[in-house]
Amino acid sequence: MKNTVNILMKLFFLLTCIFFLTAVQGQEVEATEYSTEEPVLQRVYMVEGGGLIQFPRNAFARNIDHALYGVNITGLVQVVKAKPLFAGLGVNFSTVGSFSSPIIRQFDFGQLEEWDSRTGSRIVGFSLFGRYFLDLGTSSFMPFLELQFGSNIFYTSTNLTFPGGDESTTFFESSDWIGSYGGGGGFSIAVSDRVYLTTKVNILIGQSGEYYVKERDFLDNALSTTIEAFDLKQTSTDMIAWNIGLTYTF
Repeated sequence: MKNTVNILMKLFFLLTCIFFLTAVQGQEVEATEYSTEEPVLQRVYMVEGGGLIQFPRNAFARNIDHALYGVNITGLVQVVKAKPLFAGLGVNFSTVGSFSSPIIRQFDFGQLEEWDSRTGSRIVGFSLFGRYFLDLGTSSFMPFLELQFGSNIFYTSTNLTFPGGDESTTFFESSDWIGSYGGGGGFSIAVSDRVYLTTKVNILIGQSGEYYVKERDFLDNALSTTIEAFDLKQTSTDMIAWNIGLTYTF
């Protein structure tokens, strides 16, 4: 069953790619044929920002059984003037898990001090987008299809801070650069002439990589750091990403 779903996902992704390529070719032909007859038009740019919720799937969901919350920002540019095809670049940030606790640090000369320790496992994603708006004859409601190619940086760090002081130390425990691709769709609803409320859902296939997951809410040893509450995992990183936010066009 799992193999069948993956095959269908890849087939859907391939067909969507073919659709986008066909749309680009058709628009280039139209632009060539009518460029001498139509008035000069301005290229449209978009900037989007808002909230992000990621739902782990398949093997990824077996290690992370909760949604991941974050933020995103995306910039898009119209590929062909007066045509509904856009391309752009997006960046997102989300948290896999975090844990904080006071710990005891023992120095070489035998002195013991209590420090605050905090470990966080996070994702920073970078993606290329292709977006095609479906023409319904109105600018107040605009549905679209979207392709997404990119990668996610899974990284975990621990910060040690001396209570009541300015001294702190940060350790990077692990990081992994993991490829991702997929597609989906959404819609934009006009709020004003240049501002839209936009929401979309993309189904993403993530490659295999390493990441830390919080497994415990306590430390067995006061002399350890908060990374001891995490376990290192390695699986594929499939997910469903839901975005909602505002789009500004200019």
